[in-house]
Amino acid sequence: MPEPTFDPSPDTTYTQPVEVAIRCSVPGAAIRYTADGSDPNDQSPLYLNRILVSRTTTICARAYKDGWQPSPKVCVTYTLTCAAPTFSPPAGAYPAAQWITIRSQSPGVTIRYTTDGTTPDALSPPFPDSIHVTSSLTLKAIAMREGWTSSPVVTAEYVIMPTLTAPTFDPTGGVYSTPKSVGLSCATAGAESRYTTDGSDPDASSPLYLNRILVDSTKTICARCYKNGWNPSPVACATYSFACAEPTFDPPAGPFGDPIQVTIASLTPGVTIHFARHGLTPTEADSVYTRPIVVAVSDTITALAMRRGWTTSPVGTAVYIRRTVPTPTFDHRAGVYQDAIDVTIACTDHDAAIYYTLNGSPPDENSSRYNAPVHISANKTLRARAFREGWAPSEIATADYIIGLFYDFDQWDGNFVSQAGWQWGTPDSTELRPYSGAKLWAMTLSGYPRTYSSYVLVSPSWQLKEGAELSFWYKHSFVYVSYCIDVARVYLSTNGGIDWTQLTSKQGNVDYRGTEWNWKQASYDLSAYANQNVVVKFDVYEYCNGGYGWFIDDLQVTHATELKKARPQR
Repeated sequence: MPEPTFDPSPDTTYTQPVEVAIRCSVPGAAIRYTADGSDPNDQSPLYLNRILVSRTTTICARAYKDGWQPSPKVCVTYTLTCAAPTFSPPAGAYPAAQWITIRSQSPGVTIRYTTDGTTPDALSPPFPDSIHVTSSLTLKAIAMREGWTSSPVVTAEYVIMPTLTAPTFDPTGGVYSTPKSVGLSCATAGAESRYTTDGSDPDASSPLYLNRILVDSTKTICARCYKNGWNPSPVACATYSFACAEPTFDPPAGPFGDPIQVTIASLTPGVTIHFARHGLTPTEADSVYTRPIVVAVSDTITALAMRRGWTTSPVGTAVYIRRTVPTPTFDHRAGVYQDAIDVTIACTDHDAAIYYTLNGSPPDENSSRYNAPVHISANKTLRARAFREGWAPSEIATADYIIGLFYDFDQWDGNFVSQAGWQWGTPDSTELRPYSGAKLWAMTLSGYPRTYSSYVLVSPSWQLKEGAELSFWYKHSFVYVSYCIDVARVYLSTNGGIDWTQLTSKQGNVDYRGTEWNWKQASYDLSAYANQNVVVKFDVYEYCNGGYGWFIDDLQVTHATELKKARPQR
């Protein structure tokens, strides 16, 4: 009978209980065995199922079968050895105290340990669930179980070395408008800092921090603390960047009176300041500030500061508003008045003094000072300006007053009557345009008068007073050659047009001949006809072929009343 075989092999060291199978190659053979190393016989336990081996055991077996000789006895020993302990966390250097646990993969073992470097044995204390290691030590452990081979002794060296905290920066990183002196400090006494200024990680060979570090351009400082017996700190970094400070203005923005000188400055040293006026956005191409800026009128000054390697400043803005005296007002609007008027001048700033002129010149503080209504009895241009110390003078208020009758011929014909030829209306050509407005009286609106024709324009009837004067604007184009001369004249009648007297203007116009194509004003003194009713006529006899004729606009009679009610043009 062949001898039995065992599975698994007994030649292996086991750290866990093992189930053993016994087999025989002869079908139908019975296997008898013992588990105490004794010889098996036909009365020993019959092998039916796998045998659980949970400690070191010697199994002997023999095969039997009727008609066969029993097999030789076979004995094998299964040795169970405790698995070596493992440590968690593993041996090593740690920056702080650690809770250590020790485990073995073998079940039911007792782990015994020492912390003084001696070898643990059965008399050493059993290991609890965990121990707290607060300082460096050598931890040794062995796993034991009755009936098992003890594990190897395992050693773990723990080095508890604290880690320095990261250094701090003073001031902290950020964007600044002035250079900074940066300090480094470690929280642990006796620790030293090593640093770099290019953003790289410092090590033990990096520069040793001794004095504050001057930073005047963008830099990233990285630092680490070192001390013997301690782990180096983590690396700490701080980036310092620089932006030019926004320019400031002196005096600050606001109202002002007399012209001021504005200075511009920036807290950032070494900057170049560019500025613009009138609220424009300044650029590098604008003027460089070198001296105070004179501000005499309301203005908005803008400025920016620049420095190489620095971020350009925000735009600084200063709005200066010159305190200006309000413009005076007149209680009579500009225009035509039948009789003399008294004009009251007022200013809403009651602390202002008003000065005026009546000759059209700009008023100043040497002009007449207003203290009572201004009497206007003839055509005048009234101009007024208000002044106050420390304030800008007001705008000049201007009003043209016409005293008497005024005919601009724009809305109606003025009750003038064309007895021959004259036309009222808008000229056909822009070259013939009126002195003002859109309409006038002309010998012909087309500019082509007929030859050998009479042109007579008669005014309405006026009752004159003392100081009466006739004025009108004119231009003309007549043929004036040796063999043909066209002549225009102004006549006055005191008996309704029966008799006429030729008038001579104050400018010396006895008659009008040749060409005067720029508008001019002619005036006639009618004081000799005071207290009389008069009419005036404009008379031309066109002999020659050529010229545009005579044009009359904006006629005025002072100190007079029209006897016939004015009628609007239909």
